[in-house]
Formats: sequence, C-alpha cells, structure tokens
Amino acid sequence: MNELELLERVRADVELDPAALLRARRRLLRHAVAPAVLRRRTARRVVSVVTAAAAVAALAVLVLPGPQGAEPAAAAVLSRAARVAAAEQVPGPGEWLHVRLQTTRAPGNVRTSYLQERWVPGGPTGDEIFLDADERWTSAVERPAIYSDTDISVDDLYAWLRRDNGDLRGDDAAFERAAEVLSDSGVPAPFKARLLEAIVRIDGVHVVARGARFHGHDAVVVGREEGDYETRFVFDDETGILLGFEGVGSPASMNYSTLVTSRVVDRLPRRAAP
Repeated sequence: MNELELLERVRADVELDPAALLRARRRLLRHAVAPAVLRRRTARRVVSVVTAAAAVAALAVLVLPGPQGAEPAAAAVLSRAARVAAAEQVPGPGEWLHVRLQTTRAPGNVRTSYLQERWVPGGPTGDEIFLDADERWTSAVERPAIYSDTDISVDDLYAWLRRDNGDLRGDDAAFERAAEVLSDSGVPAPFKARLLEAIVRIDGVHVVARGARFHGHDAVVVGREEGDYETRFVFDDETGILLGFEGVGSPASMNYSTLVTSRVVDRLPRRAAP
C-alpha cells in the first residue's frame, strides 16, 4: 500500500477537514515526484562551470519582469465573481448560513459521491453544525481576525496570502492559501469578495476551460498549474457565482470536484437539530 492509498483508507474512516485533506494530498504528491525532479536536475548539471558563469553574467544584465498577475480573461472572471460575492446575503443573529457540498471523487477512475451539509451561525459566537450520511457533529466557530477587517486593502490581503505556507513561497503559497480560505464555509461574504479580488494579483492564474459542465452547470474553470497538484475554481458562466472546486493530479486527471451551494435560513431543520 502506498501513501496515497493509505490516505484514501483514512479518509473512508475519519472525517477530515477539507483544507487539511487538500494540503495533505498535495504534500504527498509533491514528495512523490521529488526524486524524479532531482534526477532531471542532476542530469542537466553536465553544463560546464564556465558556461554556467556566462549564463549568470548574462542574467545579471537583464531586467526581468515581476509578477504580472492573472491573465486578462481570468481577471475578468474573478472580478465578476467578487462583485457577485459582495452582494451575497449575510446571516444575522439567530440565522444560519446553510451550506451544501456535493462531492464527486474519482481516484483511479472509480467515481464515488457523497453529500455534506453545514450550518454556520450568523452571530459572532456559536457552533457550526456538520452533517453527512453517517453522523452529526459540531465545532466552535473560530474566525481569524482578518475575516472581519473591513478596511483591509487588496494589496495588504495579497501580501497576507503570500506568507510562507508550508514548503510553498510567494504566489505558490498565495494560491494555495486562497483555496484553503475559500473552502471554509465560515468565510464572510465581504471577505470572500475581497479575496477574489486579491487572487487577480497572483501570477499565472488563467482560464483553464470555458463551457465546461460542472454538476449540471455551464461553467468557467480558473486554475494555476503547479506541476504535481492543481486546485481549480469553478464559476457559473451565466451568473458569475463561485460554484465550487476541482482537484487535478499530474498527469491531468480529476481527483475530486465539489459543488457548493448556500442560502440563509432562520431555523435548523429537524435533521440538523440536536
């Protein structure tokens, strides 16, 4: 049994946090391909020291362009989604944000689907309720202070995203952290809107596909190729709303896709109540 198979077995028995599971899969895939990358790099070291020195000298006189941000088509999709998110209804005290996550997983071309529901309280305190086919459990809502910072600029938020994230740096770290935050059901709509604007600053973000079918919706897929594992954001082609996420391994093969829908409710259904 390899590491990925072990991870899948653990996932079948234990309900893991989606962001943590995403990070764990990416780390395993990254370490799995590391030896092959190292061999390729070693093979390229046959270049002589003199040639290498000349190359360094040539690079020293070049003015290399800095990060250019998302390509224009992706920037347009993200900016539209940010405007839609800013207009989303926000639950108030005594209300709940009901989030429904329909996930299809296809490791090894074996497709399985499961449904999870969450109820996020609208007040500053309370317990978030999780429900799947097997059980119901609760977790205290813990929102980072930055979520409620209504004055943070897009530049400052972009800098926050670029903080070191495990073994990732710069825009690599920014894109992964953005995926982690967007997958959090407790992210307030105003912060999500600003986050989508900040993703426009991340270099290499581009439109992967237009006119794609995603859980019955016509969709636009936006991603950023990272080699071993890629998270993609999926937006409704008509409304611009963020529909959910895809995870793609290397070579490009679908690992999972999650459709996320949400609405504000003023009471808990019987299935979610204690």
